[in-house]
Amino acid sequence: MRRLVIPVVAVVALLGAPWARGAAGQELTVLLNPKSVDNPFFLDARDGCMAGAKQFGVKCEFNGTTESDVAKQVQFLENRLSAGKLSCAAISANDAAPLVPVIDKYEAAGVPVITWDSDVNGSKRRAFIGIDSKDAGRQAGQLFLKFFPKGYKSKTGGAKIQVAIGTGGLGAPNLNDRIAGFREVIDKDGRFEVVSGSPFPDDDDVGKAIKVLQDVLAAHPKLDGFFISNTLVYFSPAFESTLKAAGRIRKDGTSDLVHVGFDPTSASVPLVAKGLVSGLVAQPPVEYGRLSVELCTKVVKQKLKITPEMTRGAKRPDGAPWFKTPTFTVTKENARKLFPQYFKA
Repeated sequence: MRRLVIPVVAVVALLGAPWARGAAGQELTVLLNPKSVDNPFFLDARDGCMAGAKQFGVKCEFNGTTESDVAKQVQFLENRLSAGKLSCAAISANDAAPLVPVIDKYEAAGVPVITWDSDVNGSKRRAFIGIDSKDAGRQAGQLFLKFFPKGYKSKTGGAKIQVAIGTGGLGAPNLNDRIAGFREVIDKDGRFEVVSGSPFPDDDDVGKAIKVLQDVLAAHPKLDGFFISNTLVYFSPAFESTLKAAGRIRKDGTSDLVHVGFDPTSASVPLVAKGLVSGLVAQPPVEYGRLSVELCTKVVKQKLKITPEMTRGAKRPDGAPWFKTPTFTVTKENARKLFPQYFKA
């Protein structure tokens, strides 16, 4: 994953003093809890957590459930708190409301919590690390529009351009915000119609993700475009063959289905370069993991109180400090230049 410089955060500069390790024998354990532990996006965050742990002399515990299910996430977090030996938790929420009381339990037990990637508004977490998901959705919408110039005629022959929307978990706040931002852009354009059943959830499961694509293309063989608010479908080895079986690959090997999604990975970037995926909106999962460790370490060992001044005034709807991270777009024109590591020499 491409490491990003995030000037808005600049935590070390904003928070001051050089790092000092704690007393011998005092090991700080930071729990990095993702929506699911086998999602490749979150595995990149795990790598950042491990790097942060090495940088700050603490332990990163990347742990959670294998399914993006908020009830199972709640159960895991409650069990992990009961098990003890935990200094701080960084959580990416499958759904916000069910996690509010869990986070409150952690804080009451003296275990500080921050959220990353997907926030829990209204909870007692100390801060949120992540993109502006609604704005990122707007960015995806603007990218989507570029592939539909004025005068474009729908493949269905109808008056409206037919679009499907896919997502991970239906309750994920960040994914719902991305969809809202995307819809804002295409609805304002006025030429698009979102097909019935959208958003189609894959529950952050690769097998379900490719099944969603197959089912949608079977139900809408002349679909013009597909927007997904996550990245799982690109990890399926059947992605290209699914497009081919649906007759959606041209003679030159590119796809005639406009497909915009999120997150440049070793799976998705080559698909963009080949013209099978139209474009991606990128965010920095590695930095999410590293910064989660940094903030947790400073909150626990330096008794840091995080304030909006440290985030240059950025706040969540309930006033919690927000360490905003940037996004950018990846297309066929810049994929190889931005991510040469994903291509064989």
